[in-house]
Amino acid sequence: MSEVMHPRHANLVDRALTDVLSFIVDNRGRTCPVTDSGFPLIATNCIKPAHREAVFENVRYVDDETYARWFRAHPLPGDVIFVCKGSPGRVAVVPDPVPYCIAQDMVALRADTKVIDPTYLYYRLSAPDVQAKIQNMHVGTLIPHFKKGDFAQLRFSVHENLDEQRRIAGVLGALDDLIEVDSALIRNLWSAAGFAFADAARLAELVPARDCIELQYGKGLPTVLRRPGPVQVVSSAGIIGTHDEALVKGPGVVVGRKGSVGTVTWVDGDFFPIDTAFYVVSQLPKLYCYLALRLMGLEYMNTDSAVPGLNRENALSRPFPRPTKEALYRFVTVTQPLIAAVAGLKHESVELARARDELLPVLLNGRVQVGDVAA
Repeated sequence: MSEVMHPRHANLVDRALTDVLSFIVDNRGRTCPVTDSGFPLIATNCIKPAHREAVFENVRYVDDETYARWFRAHPLPGDVIFVCKGSPGRVAVVPDPVPYCIAQDMVALRADTKVIDPTYLYYRLSAPDVQAKIQNMHVGTLIPHFKKGDFAQLRFSVHENLDEQRRIAGVLGALDDLIEVDSALIRNLWSAAGFAFADAARLAELVPARDCIELQYGKGLPTVLRRPGPVQVVSSAGIIGTHDEALVKGPGVVVGRKGSVGTVTWVDGDFFPIDTAFYVVSQLPKLYCYLALRLMGLEYMNTDSAVPGLNRENALSRPFPRPTKEALYRFVTVTQPLIAAVAGLKHESVELARARDELLPVLLNGRVQVGDVAA
Protein backbone atom coordinates (compact mmCIF):
# COMPACT_ATOMS: atom_id res chain seq x y z
CA MET A 1 0.00 0.00 0.00
CA SER A 2 1.35 3.40 -0.99
CA GLU A 3 1.47 5.65 2.08
CA VAL A 4 3.23 8.97 2.62
CA MET A 5 2.93 11.15 5.71
CA HIS A 6 1.25 14.43 4.91
CA PRO A 7 3.93 17.15 5.07
CA ARG A 8 1.85 19.70 7.01
CA HIS A 9 -0.22 17.59 9.39
CA ALA A 10 1.32 14.63 11.16
CA ASN A 11 -2.03 12.86 11.55
CA LEU A 12 -2.76 12.86 7.81
CA VAL A 13 -1.48 10.42 5.19
CA ASP A 14 -1.79 10.49 1.40
CA ARG A 15 -3.53 7.52 -0.15
CA ALA A 16 -5.02 6.49 -3.48
CA LEU A 17 -8.72 5.74 -3.63
CA THR A 18 -7.95 2.09 -4.33
CA ASP A 19 -5.84 1.92 -1.15
CA VAL A 20 -8.90 2.49 1.05
CA LEU A 21 -11.32 0.13 -0.72
CA SER A 22 -12.05 -3.55 -0.18
CA PHE A 23 -14.44 -3.99 -3.14
CA ILE A 24 -16.07 -2.11 -6.01
CA VAL A 25 -19.59 -2.99 -7.15
CA ASP A 26 -19.36 -2.46 -10.89
CA ASN A 27 -22.23 -3.38 -13.22
CA ARG A 28 -21.35 -0.87 -15.92
CA GLY A 29 -21.24 -1.64 -19.62
CA ARG A 30 -24.34 -3.82 -19.57
CA THR A 31 -27.91 -2.81 -20.41
CA CYS A 32 -30.17 -3.84 -17.57
CA PRO A 33 -33.66 -5.16 -18.49
CA VAL A 34 -36.34 -3.13 -16.68
CA THR A 35 -40.01 -3.61 -15.82
CA ASP A 36 -42.93 -1.42 -14.78
CA SER A 37 -42.73 -2.57 -11.17
CA GLY A 38 -40.47 -4.53 -8.87
CA PHE A 39 -37.26 -3.55 -7.08
CA PRO A 40 -36.09 0.05 -7.72
CA LEU A 41 -33.16 0.63 -10.08
CA ILE A 42 -31.62 4.08 -9.65
CA ALA A 43 -29.72 6.05 -12.28
CA THR A 44 -27.14 8.83 -12.01
CA ASN A 45 -29.87 11.49 -11.90
CA CYS A 46 -30.75 10.19 -8.42
CA ILE A 47 -27.36 11.23 -7.01
CA LYS A 48 -27.63 14.92 -6.16
CA PRO A 49 -25.08 17.41 -4.83
CA ALA A 50 -25.34 17.98 -1.05
CA HIS A 51 -27.76 15.04 -0.63
CA ARG A 52 -26.26 12.33 1.56
CA GLU A 53 -28.57 9.65 0.15
CA ALA A 54 -29.92 9.00 -3.33
CA VAL A 55 -33.08 10.86 -4.31
CA PHE A 56 -35.78 8.70 -5.91
CA GLU A 57 -36.40 10.47 -9.22
CA ASN A 58 -37.56 8.82 -12.47
CA VAL A 59 -36.78 5.44 -10.94
CA ARG A 60 -37.07 2.27 -13.02
CA TYR A 61 -37.57 -1.28 -11.74
CA VAL A 62 -36.22 -4.81 -12.15
CA ASP A 63 -37.99 -8.11 -11.53
CA ASP A 64 -36.84 -10.78 -9.07
CA GLU A 65 -35.09 -12.83 -11.74
CA THR A 66 -33.07 -9.87 -12.99
CA TYR A 67 -32.19 -8.78 -9.46
CA ALA A 68 -30.94 -12.26 -8.58
CA ARG A 69 -29.06 -13.19 -11.77
CA TRP A 70 -28.21 -10.19 -13.96
CA PHE A 71 -26.03 -8.12 -11.63
CA ARG A 72 -22.43 -8.91 -10.79
CA ALA A 73 -22.95 -7.56 -7.26
CA HIS A 74 -25.20 -5.29 -5.22
CA PRO A 75 -24.39 -2.38 -2.88
CA LEU A 76 -24.33 -3.02 0.85
CA PRO A 77 -25.27 -0.56 3.63
CA GLY A 78 -22.52 2.00 4.11
CA ASP A 79 -21.13 1.70 0.56
CA VAL A 80 -20.54 4.96 -1.26
CA ILE A 81 -22.23 5.38 -4.65
CA PHE A 82 -19.81 7.10 -7.05
CA VAL A 83 -21.07 8.50 -10.37
CA CYS A 84 -18.68 7.76 -13.23
CA LYS A 85 -20.51 9.23 -16.22
CA GLY A 86 -22.47 12.44 -16.79
CA SER A 87 -21.68 14.12 -13.46
CA PRO A 88 -18.45 12.38 -12.42
CA GLY A 89 -17.69 12.41 -8.72
CA ARG A 90 -21.18 12.84 -7.31
CA VAL A 91 -21.49 10.58 -4.28
CA ALA A 92 -24.13 9.23 -1.90
CA VAL A 93 -24.24 6.85 1.05
CA VAL A 94 -26.15 3.57 0.73
CA PRO A 95 -28.67 3.33 3.61
CA ASP A 96 -29.71 0.30 5.66
CA PRO A 97 -31.78 -1.48 4.42
CA VAL A 98 -30.65 -0.99 0.83
CA PRO A 99 -33.68 0.32 -1.13
CA TYR A 100 -32.33 0.03 -4.70
CA CYS A 101 -29.89 -1.58 -7.09
CA ILE A 102 -27.47 0.14 -9.48
CA ALA A 103 -26.43 -0.51 -13.07
CA GLN A 104 -24.65 1.62 -15.65
CA ASP A 105 -22.61 4.78 -15.16
CA MET A 106 -21.97 4.44 -11.42
CA VAL A 107 -20.26 2.11 -8.99
CA ALA A 108 -20.50 1.38 -5.28
CA LEU A 109 -17.27 1.78 -3.31
CA ARG A 110 -16.86 -0.49 -0.28
CA ALA A 111 -14.50 0.93 2.32
CA ASP A 112 -11.69 -1.13 3.79
CA THR A 113 -12.72 -0.59 7.41
CA LYS A 114 -9.19 -1.39 8.61
CA VAL A 115 -8.00 1.94 7.15
CA ILE A 116 -11.05 4.16 6.62
CA ASP A 117 -14.48 4.72 8.13
CA PRO A 118 -17.20 4.35 5.44
CA THR A 119 -18.98 7.59 6.34
CA TYR A 120 -15.68 9.44 6.51
CA LEU A 121 -14.95 8.15 2.98
CA TYR A 122 -18.21 9.69 1.77
CA TYR A 123 -17.35 13.09 3.24
CA ARG A 124 -13.75 12.87 2.02
CA LEU A 125 -14.92 12.28 -1.54
CA SER A 126 -17.42 15.15 -1.14
CA ALA A 127 -14.74 17.63 -0.09
CA PRO A 128 -13.87 20.47 -2.52
CA ASP A 129 -10.23 19.42 -2.99
CA VAL A 130 -11.14 15.85 -4.02
CA GLN A 131 -14.02 17.04 -6.19
CA ALA A 132 -11.61 19.41 -7.98
CA LYS A 133 -9.22 16.53 -8.64
CA ILE A 134 -12.04 14.43 -10.07
CA GLN A 135 -13.07 17.26 -12.39
CA ASN A 136 -9.48 17.62 -13.58
CA MET A 137 -9.14 13.90 -14.23
CA HIS A 138 -12.38 13.05 -16.03
CA VAL A 139 -12.44 12.75 -19.83
CA GLY A 140 -15.01 13.58 -22.49
CA THR A 141 -16.52 16.93 -23.39
CA LEU A 142 -20.10 16.11 -24.39
CA ILE A 143 -20.58 13.42 -21.73
CA PRO A 144 -17.84 13.60 -19.07
CA HIS A 145 -16.80 10.31 -17.52
CA PHE A 146 -14.32 9.12 -14.93
CA LYS A 147 -12.61 5.85 -15.79
CA LYS A 148 -12.50 3.10 -13.19
CA GLY A 149 -8.89 2.53 -14.24
CA ASP A 150 -8.05 5.99 -12.88
CA PHE A 151 -9.25 5.24 -9.35
CA ALA A 152 -5.66 4.38 -8.44
CA GLN A 153 -4.56 7.83 -9.65
CA LEU A 154 -7.07 9.67 -7.47
CA ARG A 155 -5.06 10.51 -4.37
CA PHE A 156 -6.05 12.48 -1.29
CA SER A 157 -5.09 12.90 2.35
CA VAL A 158 -6.94 11.02 5.09
CA HIS A 159 -6.67 11.04 8.87
CA GLU A 160 -4.53 8.10 9.89
CA ASN A 161 -6.43 7.53 13.13
CA LEU A 162 -9.73 5.68 12.65
CA ASP A 163 -11.22 7.14 15.83
CA GLU A 164 -10.53 10.64 14.53
CA GLN A 165 -12.16 9.70 11.22
CA ARG A 166 -15.27 8.54 13.11
CA ARG A 167 -15.38 11.72 15.17
CA ILE A 168 -15.20 13.87 12.04
CA ALA A 169 -17.86 11.79 10.30
CA GLY A 170 -19.98 12.07 13.45
CA VAL A 171 -19.88 15.89 13.48
CA LEU A 172 -20.69 16.22 9.78
CA GLY A 173 -23.25 13.43 9.97
CA ALA A 174 -25.05 15.12 12.88
CA LEU A 175 -25.58 18.20 10.74
CA ASP A 176 -26.87 16.09 7.87
CA ASP A 177 -29.16 14.26 10.32
CA LEU A 178 -30.69 17.58 11.39
CA ILE A 179 -31.19 18.53 7.73
CA GLU A 180 -32.96 15.19 7.17
CA VAL A 181 -35.22 15.83 10.16
CA ASP A 182 -36.14 19.24 8.72
CA SER A 183 -36.81 17.64 5.33
CA ALA A 184 -39.13 15.04 6.90
CA LEU A 185 -41.03 17.75 8.78
CA ILE A 186 -41.38 19.76 5.57
CA ARG A 187 -42.79 16.72 3.74
CA ASN A 188 -45.31 16.21 6.54
CA LEU A 189 -46.36 19.86 6.43
CA TRP A 190 -46.85 19.69 2.66
CA SER A 191 -48.95 16.55 3.13
CA ALA A 192 -51.14 18.45 5.59
CA ALA A 193 -51.50 21.27 3.05
CA GLY A 194 -52.53 18.69 0.46
CA PHE A 195 -55.30 17.42 2.74
CA ALA A 196 -56.48 21.00 3.26
CA PHE A 197 -56.59 21.49 -0.51
CA ALA A 198 -58.53 18.26 -1.02
CA ASP A 199 -61.10 19.48 1.50
CA ALA A 200 -61.40 22.87 -0.21
CA ALA A 201 -61.63 21.36 -3.70
CA ARG A 202 -64.13 18.66 -2.74
CA LEU A 203 -67.19 20.82 -3.46
CA ALA A 204 -65.45 23.25 -5.82
CA GLU A 205 -66.94 24.19 -9.17
CA LEU A 206 -64.85 23.13 -12.15
CA VAL A 207 -64.28 26.12 -14.44
CA PRO A 208 -61.71 26.96 -17.15
CA ALA A 209 -58.43 27.86 -15.47
CA ARG A 210 -58.50 31.31 -17.11
CA ASP A 211 -61.46 32.17 -14.86
CA CYS A 212 -59.19 31.82 -11.80
CA ILE A 213 -55.59 32.44 -12.86
CA GLU A 214 -53.38 34.22 -15.37
CA LEU A 215 -50.13 32.86 -16.76
CA GLN A 216 -47.62 35.66 -17.29
CA TYR A 217 -44.44 35.23 -19.31
CA GLY A 218 -41.11 35.26 -17.50
CA LYS A 219 -38.34 37.61 -18.60
CA GLY A 220 -34.97 36.92 -20.17
CA LEU A 221 -32.06 37.06 -17.74
CA PRO A 222 -28.79 35.80 -19.26
CA THR A 223 -26.37 34.22 -16.84
CA VAL A 224 -23.83 37.02 -17.41
CA LEU A 225 -26.36 39.58 -16.16
CA ARG A 226 -27.25 37.76 -12.95
CA ARG A 227 -25.95 39.38 -9.79
CA PRO A 228 -25.84 37.28 -6.60
CA GLY A 229 -28.53 38.31 -4.15
CA PRO A 230 -31.53 37.16 -2.09
CA VAL A 231 -33.90 36.73 -5.06
CA GLN A 232 -34.38 33.23 -6.49
CA VAL A 233 -34.07 32.77 -10.26
CA VAL A 234 -36.63 30.24 -11.49
CA SER A 235 -36.70 28.43 -14.83
CA SER A 236 -38.98 25.73 -16.21
CA ALA A 237 -36.80 23.24 -14.32
CA GLY A 238 -37.19 25.01 -10.97
CA ILE A 239 -34.89 27.23 -8.91
CA ILE A 240 -31.55 27.58 -10.70
CA GLY A 241 -29.76 30.41 -8.90
CA THR A 242 -30.07 33.85 -7.36
CA HIS A 243 -30.24 37.49 -8.41
CA ASP A 244 -30.39 40.84 -6.62
CA GLU A 245 -33.55 42.12 -8.31
CA ALA A 246 -37.05 40.63 -8.13
CA LEU A 247 -39.49 40.47 -11.01
CA VAL A 248 -42.27 39.07 -8.79
CA LYS A 249 -42.94 39.58 -5.09
CA GLY A 250 -43.28 36.17 -3.52
CA PRO A 251 -44.29 33.70 -2.50
CA GLY A 252 -45.49 32.49 -5.86
CA VAL A 253 -45.93 29.76 -8.43
CA VAL A 254 -43.98 29.10 -11.63
CA VAL A 255 -45.05 26.78 -14.48
CA GLY A 256 -42.62 25.35 -17.03
CA ARG A 257 -43.19 26.78 -20.52
CA LYS A 258 -40.18 25.53 -22.51
CA GLY A 259 -38.01 22.52 -21.83
CA SER A 260 -39.50 20.99 -18.67
CA VAL A 261 -43.06 21.45 -19.85
CA GLY A 262 -45.75 21.84 -17.21
CA THR A 263 -43.54 21.52 -14.14
CA VAL A 264 -45.03 23.46 -11.23
CA THR A 265 -42.64 25.09 -8.74
CA TRP A 266 -43.47 26.73 -5.41
CA VAL A 267 -41.17 29.66 -4.54
CA ASP A 268 -41.07 30.81 -0.92
CA GLY A 269 -39.84 34.38 -1.40
CA ASP A 270 -39.34 37.05 -4.06
CA PHE A 271 -38.25 35.61 -7.39
CA PHE A 272 -37.27 36.25 -10.99
CA PRO A 273 -38.96 33.83 -13.44
CA ILE A 274 -36.95 33.61 -16.65
CA ASP A 275 -38.42 33.28 -20.12
CA THR A 276 -38.68 29.48 -20.16
CA ALA A 277 -41.46 29.75 -17.57
CA PHE A 278 -44.81 31.31 -16.75
CA TYR A 279 -45.64 32.78 -13.37
CA VAL A 280 -49.11 32.70 -11.87
CA VAL A 281 -51.22 35.77 -11.12
CA SER A 282 -54.49 35.19 -9.25
CA GLN A 283 -56.87 36.55 -6.65
CA LEU A 284 -56.84 33.09 -5.09
CA PRO A 285 -54.12 32.17 -2.57
CA LYS A 286 -50.95 31.20 -4.42
CA LEU A 287 -50.68 28.00 -2.43
CA TYR A 288 -54.15 26.91 -3.55
CA CYS A 289 -53.15 27.64 -7.17
CA TYR A 290 -49.94 25.67 -6.77
CA LEU A 291 -51.72 22.58 -5.44
CA ALA A 292 -54.44 22.81 -8.09
CA LEU A 293 -51.98 23.24 -10.97
CA ARG A 294 -50.02 20.17 -9.89
CA LEU A 295 -53.13 18.07 -10.52
CA MET A 296 -53.94 19.46 -13.97
CA GLY A 297 -51.62 17.23 -16.01
CA LEU A 298 -49.79 20.15 -17.63
CA GLU A 299 -46.65 18.03 -18.00
CA TYR A 300 -48.50 16.01 -20.66
CA MET A 301 -49.42 19.07 -22.76
CA ASN A 302 -46.29 19.36 -24.93
CA THR A 303 -47.30 21.19 -28.12
CA ASP A 304 -43.99 21.09 -30.00
CA SER A 305 -42.09 17.90 -30.76
CA ALA A 306 -38.83 19.67 -31.71
CA VAL A 307 -38.62 22.02 -28.73
CA PRO A 308 -41.01 21.00 -25.93
CA GLY A 309 -43.44 23.81 -25.15
CA LEU A 310 -46.65 24.54 -23.24
CA ASN A 311 -49.30 26.55 -25.08
CA ARG A 312 -50.70 29.12 -22.66
CA GLU A 313 -54.24 29.16 -24.07
CA ASN A 314 -54.45 25.38 -24.00
CA ALA A 315 -53.30 25.35 -20.38
CA LEU A 316 -55.83 28.04 -19.39
CA SER A 317 -58.64 26.02 -20.94
CA ARG A 318 -58.05 23.12 -18.53
CA PRO A 319 -60.59 22.52 -15.72
CA PHE A 320 -59.71 24.30 -12.48
CA PRO A 321 -61.50 23.80 -9.11
CA ARG A 322 -62.89 27.18 -8.02
CA PRO A 323 -63.58 26.89 -4.28
CA THR A 324 -66.46 28.37 -2.31
CA LYS A 325 -65.72 31.30 0.00
CA GLU A 326 -66.26 29.12 3.06
CA ALA A 327 -63.96 26.38 1.81
CA LEU A 328 -61.31 28.92 0.86
CA TYR A 329 -61.47 30.48 4.32
CA ARG A 330 -60.87 27.07 5.92
CA PHE A 331 -57.99 26.42 3.53
CA VAL A 332 -56.26 29.71 4.36
CA THR A 333 -56.80 29.26 8.10
CA VAL A 334 -55.18 25.82 8.05
CA THR A 335 -52.35 26.44 5.59
CA GLN A 336 -51.00 29.85 6.61
CA PRO A 337 -49.19 28.50 9.69
CA LEU A 338 -48.08 25.42 7.74
CA ILE A 339 -46.37 27.47 5.04
CA ALA A 340 -44.77 29.76 7.63
CA ALA A 341 -43.36 26.67 9.32
CA VAL A 342 -42.08 25.31 5.99
CA ALA A 343 -40.28 28.58 5.28
CA GLY A 344 -38.68 28.52 8.73
CA LEU A 345 -37.52 24.93 8.35
CA LYS A 346 -36.07 25.64 4.90
CA HIS A 347 -34.13 28.58 6.31
CA GLU A 348 -32.83 26.39 9.13
CA SER A 349 -31.77 23.72 6.64
CA VAL A 350 -29.88 26.29 4.58
CA GLU A 351 -28.00 27.44 7.68
CA LEU A 352 -27.20 23.86 8.70
CA ALA A 353 -25.94 23.08 5.19
CA ARG A 354 -23.80 26.21 5.26
CA ALA A 355 -22.27 25.13 8.57
CA ARG A 356 -21.60 21.64 7.20
CA ASP A 357 -20.03 22.96 4.00
CA GLU A 358 -17.79 25.35 5.95
CA LEU A 359 -16.68 22.67 8.41
CA LEU A 360 -16.17 19.88 5.87
CA PRO A 361 -12.93 21.10 4.22
CA VAL A 362 -11.25 22.39 7.39
CA LEU A 363 -12.00 19.24 9.37
CA LEU A 364 -10.83 16.96 6.58
CA ASN A 365 -7.62 18.82 5.82
CA GLY A 366 -6.65 18.89 9.50
CA ARG A 367 -6.79 22.66 10.01
CA VAL A 368 -9.56 22.25 12.59
CA GLN A 369 -9.91 19.43 15.12
CA VAL A 370 -13.22 18.00 16.32
CA GLY A 371 -12.44 19.31 19.80
CA ASP A 372 -12.20 22.83 18.39
CA VAL A 373 -15.70 22.50 16.90
CA ALA A 374 -17.16 21.25 20.19
CA ALA A 375 -15.57 24.14 22.03
